[in-house]
Order: sequence, then C-alpha cells, then structure tokens
Amino acid sequence: MITASKNGSKAPIIIPAFAPSHDILLGLVSNLEELGFDDFIIVDDGSGPVHEDVFSSLEKNPKVKLLRHAVNLGKGAALRTGFNEVLNRGGEVAVTVDADGQHHPEDVLKVALEAIANPGKLVLGRRSGEAQQPLRSKLGNMLTAAIFKAITCAEIHDTQTGLRAWPADLMRQSLTSTRNGYDFETETLLESLHSGVSWLEVPIRKIYFDGNAASHFSPIRDSFLIYWVLVRFSAASIAGSLLDYILFTFAYWFLLDIPVSIVISRVGATLFYFVMARNMVFRQKRKRALIQFVQYIILVAVLGAISAAAISYMHAHWGIQVLIAKAISEGLLLFVSFGVQRHIIFFDKCRAE
Repeated sequence: MITASKNGSKAPIIIPAFAPSHDILLGLVSNLEELGFDDFIIVDDGSGPVHEDVFSSLEKNPKVKLLRHAVNLGKGAALRTGFNEVLNRGGEVAVTVDADGQHHPEDVLKVALEAIANPGKLVLGRRSGEAQQPLRSKLGNMLTAAIFKAITCAEIHDTQTGLRAWPADLMRQSLTSTRNGYDFETETLLESLHSGVSWLEVPIRKIYFDGNAASHFSPIRDSFLIYWVLVRFSAASIAGSLLDYILFTFAYWFLLDIPVSIVISRVGATLFYFVMARNMVFRQKRKRALIQFVQYIILVAVLGAISAAAISYMHAHWGIQVLIAKAISEGLLLFVSFGVQRHIIFFDKCRAE
C-alpha cells in the first residue's frame, strides 16, 4: 500500500467538475487529504445552483481553492483555469483528477510521486486491471490509442486518461489552446510530443460507478472532436495527396498519358509534401534534411512507377476509368508510403521513449 509522503503534497490537485455527485466529489477530496494532499484547486465548470451545496461545502475547506465558470465551458477550459492558478503561484507540477470517482486516491498519489521523481515529464495514469470497463469507454480508448500510434508513432496505451501529472512547461503551453472539451487532452498529448516533453505511463486501477454514468463524456460528440484533432494533425498528408491527385487529373486531361501524368503530379507535390511531412507530421528536429530528402525522392520514384503500372493495368485489363484507378492505387500505396516514412525516413520519432 502506498503511504502518505511529504513529497506528495508538493503537487496541487486540479479537479475540473461539472454537475458532480455530492458524495463522490467530497469523498474524493477527503480520501486524498488522508494521504497527505493539502492543496486542491477545484474548478466549478458552470454547474449551476442545483449543485451549489457541494461547492459550498468544499469552499469551507481551507485546503481548497474554488474557481468558478459562470457557464459550462468544457473540461479543457476548466483544466486551463486550474493550470493558470498553479502557474501564477509559481508551481512546477500539478495533478489532474476527474471528479466522477474513476481514480483511486492511492493511484493519484502514485502519479504525483512519479512526477516529483521525474521533473519535467508528463505522467499518465494508464488504466488497467479487472474492473468491467463500459463498452463505449473500452472501444473508444482502443481506437484512439491505435490511431494515435499510427499517426505519431508514440505508443500511449491510454490517451484519454484524466489522471495526469502536468509539468509547468506543458501547462503554460496549453493555456493558448482553443480546445475546450475532451479533445483538449488529446491535443496536449500531440503538442507534448512536438515540443519534446517526454512522458511515462503509470499503471492505475479502473473504477466505474453504474457503468460510468457520472461521466459527462458524449460518445458521439466528444469522440468526433477527439478524432478531429488527429485528423488535423494528418492534414499535411491529406493536402499532399489531394495536390498530387489534382495535378494528375489536369495532366492526364491534356496529355492522356498515364506515366507522364504521374511524373508531373509527383514532381509538383513532392517538395510540398516533404516539407509538410518533415515539419508537421513527423516534426523532425534533427539535421538530416538532405539524407531524408534523397530517401524521400527514391520512395516517390518507386511508388510512382508502381502506381503508373497499376493504373495502366486496371485501365487496360479491367476497364476501370483512369481517375478511379488512380484513387484506388494511391489509396493502397498510401499505407506503404506512410510505413516507409515512419519507420525508415523519419524514423527517430518512432523510437521508444
């Protein structure tokens, strides 16, 4: 069993709360106090007069700093309000905890102590164990983690965990974010990778009450926002592919020559996509630009030859219209291209932490 420690109290606890359960939230604060925590920043995210009793009770606690939003702004906005308070005090780290009782107090202390022992790192509570996880949460976590890894190369098993220890640099960086909902946490994970903030995961227990009924996470709306963050992150890939397709369409329209049209579209899109991929998709900082560019040119040439052959074959033997064949060919080769870029050309972002 983890015991209380003076070090644990160095990390203030931020709890964003919207329409919380009276018993769950008060019980959470009480249990954390017993473990030695003595600094709580609770953000009432516009819960309204119906929930005034719980916040009034908390406000009487000298260890609690209560901050209020006049209206519901979202979890991301509530977290930033808490971060701003910590940074104005000169704090170096803060632990965020969900108000719905999902996080065991001992796990909160475990994450806090890990953050104290690893200054400057983002510490993530990775949910594990035998608790029955609601299907919507399980599928959402698995899908988001898989997409996150495919796009960033970073293997974070629980991208949606609310139990995190945030270093001051990442808190400060996140204050300018425009993401106010659950997508805020996904975006800050991406930004932490981009800015060089390292991270580590700490196993924690799963706790769910009544199928996670206390959570305000909307499976449709909030999942869409989270995945939209990841789609935006891949915008360079999408833009590069679109430019290639447009150039091919115009070239083929005038020339009616598949190989030549492939060359024209590849030449036109290559420099654009290389710069975007290097700086936006894989966020390279090492001085390997020339080597990477040569590798990328070779990849483009090989895939271009394969694409031209595939398009010609599908058009000549299967009667598939050229532009449709182009879309099919590029769609299949996209996975090959991304894999080679991720594991060979821009490989350093895929190295284990």
